[in-house]
Amino acid sequence: MNNLASTYSQLGRDTEALDLLISTVANQKRILGHEHHETLASMSNLARTYQNLGRHAEALDVQLSVLASQKQAFGDKHPNTLMSMNNLVAVYTGLGRHAEALNLKLSMLVYQKETLGNEHPLTLLSMNNLASTYIALGRHVEAIDLELSVLASQKRVLGDDHPDTLKTMGNLALLHLRRGRHADALDLQVSVLATQKRTLGDKHPDTLTSMNNVALTHQALGRHTEALNLLLAVVASQKQTLGNEHPNTLSSINNLALAYQALGRHANALDLLLPVVANQKQTLGDEHNDTLTSMNNLAMIYQSLGRHTEALDLQLPVYAKQKQALGDEHPDVLASMNNLASIYFQLGRHVEAHDLQLSLLTNQKRILGDEDPHTLSSKNNLALTYRRLGRHADA
Repeated sequence: MNNLASTYSQLGRDTEALDLLISTVANQKRILGHEHHETLASMSNLARTYQNLGRHAEALDVQLSVLASQKQAFGDKHPNTLMSMNNLVAVYTGLGRHAEALNLKLSMLVYQKETLGNEHPLTLLSMNNLASTYIALGRHVEAIDLELSVLASQKRVLGDDHPDTLKTMGNLALLHLRRGRHADALDLQVSVLATQKRTLGDKHPDTLTSMNNVALTHQALGRHTEALNLLLAVVASQKQTLGNEHPNTLSSINNLALAYQALGRHANALDLLLPVVANQKQTLGDEHNDTLTSMNNLAMIYQSLGRHTEALDLQLPVYAKQKQALGDEHPDVLASMNNLASIYFQLGRHVEAHDLQLSLLTNQKRILGDEDPHTLSSKNNLALTYRRLGRHADA
């Protein structure tokens, strides 16, 4: 049953996987006991499935239980314990609780350096993951320093073409992109993509992910036609290899819709996103992160079409559900706050827009810093709202 559940998960059929895993865990607890290694393995899979479904609180409860049992049975430094710590990090990250994720990652890295050495592939992978958390916390300088150190070691130990080396290059590119260094990001991404095409082929999932990332960078550079052409190729390949309803396919269709929107082709974007949202609601549920992301994007398209009331009707539940599931400071929640404030502004509801924008700016200054592009954009939006409210001195 565990293997069948894994197959369902790989196919993106997480709801069916969940039903099987709940039954499996219950049976194993009864027959084998709570702390048997097979029970704990199934519980880890259950936590991961809860997370895939956006049910982060339930994932956290299960994963904390697994980690406590493994620490008791094996000790803090056993590979199984470290794996559970890593899984718990993923849950904390999904909840936007990056400070707790950071503390766990730092502990794991100390253990791995002690037991495996500074340049063991698993140690380097943990350093890579640590950099991702620094990025989420807005600590970009520390993230870049760490990624550059990892990349140098991986090139020396693993070689330029190793998947872990390419992953680090991709992460470094995304960090450049986040800091507004789009040309540097694109250079790295193009290099990664060329290597993956040569070593893995044009239709490998990693190659398609890199094509997707290159497209997003083109979009950030305002090169929307190049982005559109890449995303059309990605979606066509994913439909062929993964199927029309696979989560990766739907995610790429989402990006394709945004590319159409950037080109002013809002009707094309709307036609793409409406069936995606319907599909995700049916297969993933209303509260899954992918569903909420698609609803958020659909609200933006309605806004572009001047259909502000429909945009508001979508954006309000997205914001409420994300805030409940992820907390006030998660990047997705901050993005929803920004979009909701923009809709209120367009509807002439400037007081409501102001309240959201002020809260958003306060959070961004604390999390990202005063000079982050997102913070500066929010500061500009708040100034516009102050002018509409006649508060020119505040603007």
